[in-house]
Amino acid sequence: SIGVGACLNAALLWVGLHRRGALPSCAWFKYLGQLLLALIPFSALLFYASTAHNWIALQDTPWLRIGLLASWLAAAAVIYFGALGLVGIRWQKFLRHAK
Repeated sequence: SIGVGACLNAALLWVGLHRRGALPSCAWFKYLGQLLLALIPFSALLFYASTAHNWIALQDTPWLRIGLLASWLAAAAVIYFGALGLVGIRWQKFLRHAK
């Protein structure tokens, strides 16, 4: 139900912004497509990480578990920002849209 509410909220926000003319449609759809393309390898890596280790068995060694989690998250960040560069989003453009 939280996911449905979040999707409804995002849809209503988009409709409201679109009605006010705040979204230049072509540029935003291209930007959204680039972001979604960059999320594919990011998601694939995190999906693999979820099955690469028996996380339940690692409860006995919390520091190892924390280290593995931090390593997978760091690798995912590198993959994501590398993929953003490959699809043509530069740091300046990424930060400009975030403001």
